[in-house]
Amino acid sequence: MTKTFPDVGSRKDGLEFSNQVKDMYESFKISTHTSEAKNKKILKLSGGDPLKYKSFPLCKEYLLEALKNEDIYKYPEAAGNEKYRDMISKYLLKEGFNSGKDLDLDNVIVTLSTTHGFKMVLDVIARPYDVVIMPSPTYGLFAYFPERINVDVRLLKLDKEDNYYINADKLEKKIDEINLELEKKYKGKLEYIPRVIAFLNQNPHNPTGVVMGKSNISLINRISKICKDKKVWVIDDLVYRELVFNTNDAAIPMALNSEYFDNTISLMGLSKCYGYASARAGMVVANKEIINLIRDSIFQHMDSIPILQCSMLAGAFNTTLKRYKDYKKYFSKLNKEYEYRYLLTKCIVDGIDSLESTVCYNFDKKYLKSKIKNDIVRYASSYSIAKELIRGINGVKLLENLDVAGGFFALLDYTNVKGKKDRNGNVINNDIDLYRYLLEQYGIKVIMGSSIGYNKDNMICRITFALDIKDIVWYLEHMNSALKNLI
Repeated sequence: MTKTFPDVGSRKDGLEFSNQVKDMYESFKISTHTSEAKNKKILKLSGGDPLKYKSFPLCKEYLLEALKNEDIYKYPEAAGNEKYRDMISKYLLKEGFNSGKDLDLDNVIVTLSTTHGFKMVLDVIARPYDVVIMPSPTYGLFAYFPERINVDVRLLKLDKEDNYYINADKLEKKIDEINLELEKKYKGKLEYIPRVIAFLNQNPHNPTGVVMGKSNISLINRISKICKDKKVWVIDDLVYRELVFNTNDAAIPMALNSEYFDNTISLMGLSKCYGYASARAGMVVANKEIINLIRDSIFQHMDSIPILQCSMLAGAFNTTLKRYKDYKKYFSKLNKEYEYRYLLTKCIVDGIDSLESTVCYNFDKKYLKSKIKNDIVRYASSYSIAKELIRGINGVKLLENLDVAGGFFALLDYTNVKGKKDRNGNVINNDIDLYRYLLEQYGIKVIMGSSIGYNKDNMICRITFALDIKDIVWYLEHMNSALKNLI
């Protein structure tokens, strides 16, 4: 077994991660290793990279222009270049971000990715033993950031009966329950009573692909009101914001309502949507007090933010006519590519007949069905295998009641293989057993549900469909073989 991922760190107080994060960590440790998989090539369905696609052109143009600037010899500002932050703030105003006052460049700070931004936010809002609530399933790596500074993470389960949207009543109840628990536990033991300090919202959600758009404004406002009334920050992660199949119903930021702007901290960046994951360019949008605290923190540990990230962000987020023309052309094509790959994945897993009950935003179903069949036949290893894949894969299905509308992940339910055995007599009892079987005997690497907030006995795994079409067919053909050989 070869280690392939850095260690996620530990708590400063020397304690173990809190219970739910500890369970995620135990599964994550397993997934950071790969075997030789019997000398097979690793079929990586576990990736988090966006689709290999041309990057958004204006980001590159603004970067090159910045490098030509005669002032490039000067050190930049701690919050990021003022000219570019001013461009970004004007974009935010045009997009409807509403502070209720004069939103300007001082409401924006540039960071080295949204991950860095999330870390900076936690550093300035949270005290030891405060709690951050995250929806479950979640982006697993974000769960470790609070814990490293002795802030506990609790998970709010997204349920099938809610179609995997946040249930505002359950959130409100959970905040009250946790705050009561913290008061009983820490009263008289610390100089302060820890409390629920933040709720992490992701729109579109990672990994469910649920999008809160125009039809969900009442839910967005309800969540915002609950959090404001209970003095809980909303950290609104918008890094997947542009990746929505229905471009007429985009993800709506919580900071659009002036009543809740000051209680909302928005994370935005270039990694997932604009094709610049390697650039590590992100930003935080918030009230000026929060921005100033983050600026001071950045100054104290790294002095200032490079102009490279600032210029690229301004290339994506500005108010020029060219930007909006390029944006429409770019994302209308890109989101069509993502939607097709999702529908291809769904048709192979659930069978092509599942297309009849599936919402399609950019395709005529008759044409789509023909194209999917042709691609399966083209890339499957044989015609007989292609016919199997067109009918669907036995033993697995996409998570029920989940209509993926954005992002590039699918959640697969393997409940039907629980209790089956491989040819060596090993029983598949949970997602860890399944993970090892798929990897070691077939070279298929997935993300276990237990590493993103599911119980390992639920038999859920996450896969990416941000792949070449031929790879989706090829990898799922191997998945089909693996499940067929369980007895």
